[in-house]
Amino acid sequence: MNLPINSLVYKENAFVSCLEFTKKDDYCDYCFQRRERLLRCPGCQFMQYCNRNCEKDDLIFHAFECNNFKKFFNDQSLKECYFDDVLRLYLRLLIKIKLTNVPTFQNQIERFLSSPDSKF
Repeated sequence: MNLPINSLVYKENAFVSCLEFTKKDDYCDYCFQRRERLLRCPGCQFMQYCNRNCEKDDLIFHAFECNNFKKFFNDQSLKECYFDDVLRLYLRLLIKIKLTNVPTFQNQIERFLSSPDSKF
């Protein structure tokens, strides 16, 4: 089967996401929208949100991160962890796996192939 260039084959929300550290002063850590004014998490002062709704929606992940971020920030040897995008993304990945029943890769393939939108 030939698909036209730029064809949408499958669409799904990101499994986990993390804002790049260099964008933190301008973008919401939850919805990634650019904002003039961001609200800092009162706990760790690291995460920043557009509004309390984004902060609340991110709480499922951030509740696990917040205390650890405070520890990282107070320990000079761990402070670099704040700036490591990959490490923060990996932490979110571990949290997501812990909180959800992650389907196996085989289950994901089967679900994809059985989707009514699947072209295969």
